[in-house]
Amino acid sequence: MQAWAEYDQRNTEFINLPTARKPETMSDTASVGAPETVQVEHSSFSCDGGGGALGHPKVHLTLDQSGQVDCGYCGLHFELKPGASADSGH
Repeated sequence: MQAWAEYDQRNTEFINLPTARKPETMSDTASVGAPETVQVEHSSFSCDGGGGALGHPKVHLTLDQSGQVDCGYCGLHFELKPGASADSGH
């Protein structure tokens, strides 16, 4: 093992640095939680992930027979707003 004098500048890159750790199990990671649910008024709509440039490419989605659909990019859960008709909005 190589050792340097205490005053040697090469020691500074190893002093007081936090150590990175790979999670051992899923219980070590932060809880992600359920995806956000967005209520829509039409059965056809688009999702861009929100957040402007931090979103994702715009995708056009259509609600399924149950009145729900999930975005394949961001995981947002969409459902038909209570009292809204399941038309395409056109």
